[in-house]
Amino acid sequence: MKKTIKIIDLFKKIANSEETPYKIIYNNVEYTYEYDVQDYWKEEHNYLFEKLFCENGTKIALEIEVEILDEEEFEDIKELDNNFTLECI
Repeated sequence: MKKTIKIIDLFKKIANSEETPYKIIYNNVEYTYEYDVQDYWKEEHNYLFEKLFCENGTKIALEIEVEILDEEEFEDIKELDNNFTLECI
């Protein structure tokens, strides 16, 4: 059985420094958590949160569900870097 989580719930885990899935799947693409930018990536400069919010807007993006790939593989959350900003291209 596939385990899923909503984007809004991932944000809550990050904000509360809770354990977060290391790998997730969205649209059949695997993403890995990048601690430096607090986002999931599939290749250099291709970040999931940035993609979802730029393409869908906030309300829709927060409700999107992703599949947890390695639910047993967790790592500690690092402090959010306040110097990071998103750009929609």
